[in-house]
Amino acid sequence: MKKITIFTFLTLVLFLSATKMGIELNQNGFSYASFCFITASHILKLVFLVALVWFMYKGVSLFDETIVLQIFLGILCFPFFFISCAGTLISGREILNLSRPTRPDAFIEDQSSVQKLTDLANEMIKRKTVFWIGNGLGFIFSIRYEDGDYQFDSRLIPQDCDFNEPVAAEDMSKMNHPDLPFQSSALKPTDQKILDPNDYAFCKRASSIIRKIGFDNIKLYHDHNVVQYQIYDFIGWDNGGYYVYYFCPNTTLPEEFKYEKKLNDNWYYIREPRFKK
Repeated sequence: MKKITIFTFLTLVLFLSATKMGIELNQNGFSYASFCFITASHILKLVFLVALVWFMYKGVSLFDETIVLQIFLGILCFPFFFISCAGTLISGREILNLSRPTRPDAFIEDQSSVQKLTDLANEMIKRKTVFWIGNGLGFIFSIRYEDGDYQFDSRLIPQDCDFNEPVAAEDMSKMNHPDLPFQSSALKPTDQKILDPNDYAFCKRASSIIRKIGFDNIKLYHDHNVVQYQIYDFIGWDNGGYYVYYFCPNTTLPEEFKYEKKLNDNWYYIREPRFKK
């Protein structure tokens, strides 16, 4: 009984640790290593549940002289097991949300992160051309040119890129990426554009900053000089939503932007559903 108890507890600690490590590695830009740890955490979850069943069986077997007590404990094991299954399934989401700015009060108290994001937002407002940076396996970024808005994928830009040569770009007026599950939103190049190396360097740095803090994307609203930081929190088809933080250099957020809480003179917060009604 002692061995199975230790083994069950050890698998619990290991899958929680592997989940946390996978999240931290992803936020620091190590996507492949993160994938390995997250995969390992899912395997360890199954091992933990099997070990838990064996642990409960062994525990009930200790009372082999009292059949009524065995039946009673056996009945109690069922809800305990299902509660453990539910806790195991949502544990990854809970650990993830504790690792990113999903709590506005905790966010605004993290002065170091707030200052980094404030500086980044002010730089984005001054730059004007870059208006979207989103993290995925690489990062997608959007730039406003004189003839329209274009998206770029960092995975299509080599490390030794010659910025005197045009790179693959997607004209946003020609392509549409619906927010649907199981449907790829990967960039589909339609054009070739000359990319300013300074813009690219900014996007690369911005991607790293927001990834490390825990945001999925950053967006500039040109007409209002408002910068939006956003986190995806989708669970299934239409459950979950977005955690949204607005930075406004003025002391009043324009009426077009709805918010639940004003965090200080420049920061605002709202939790929005995935599909607005």
